[in-house]
Amino acid sequence: MERIAGINEVRPKLTSFIESLKNDPPVVITINSEPKAVLLDYTRVGDRRVPLPPLLQR
Repeated sequence: MERIAGINEVRPKLTSFIESLKNDPPVVITINSEPKAVLLDYTRVGDRRVPLPPLLQR
């Protein structure tokens, strides 16, 4: 399951969010409670085991 974090939480801790992606699920970044972006580990982008987060499936 993906993690959800607001932009105000992510911005000051971006480096730690990026480093956590190797072991943790993707992060959905929201602005005003609306999903706007997803942080994924670059090495897993082509990995079929990382599905699109449900919040972004429309």
